Amino acid sequence: MLFTLAYPNRISIVGLSLVLAVFIIEFAQVASLGRHARLRDAGVKVLGVFAGLTLGYFLQAGMALIRTRFGGNRKALPSAANQS
Repeated sequence: MLFTLAYPNRISIVGLSLVLAVFIIEFAQVASLGRHARLRDAGVKVLGVFAGLTLGYFLQAGMALIRTRFGGNRKALPSAANQS
C-alpha cells in the first residue's frame, strides 16, 4: 500500500516488482535448510500484494477527490469573513 501511495503513477511497475520479489523470496527458501517453499505460500503473499495495491489505489483516489472538492476551489468553502 505504501509503495502505491509513494509512486501513484507507477502502480503496474510496483505491482510487478512486488510479485517478482515474492517469487524470488520463495525460491530462495529452497536453498535454505529447514525452510520449505510452497506455491500456496507464494499465492497468499501475491494476494497480499494485490490487496495492498488495491487499498493504496482507492486511498489515492479518495485523497484526490477530497483535494478537488475542498482544496482546489477555495471559493467553494465558506469562510468566516463571508458570513458576516
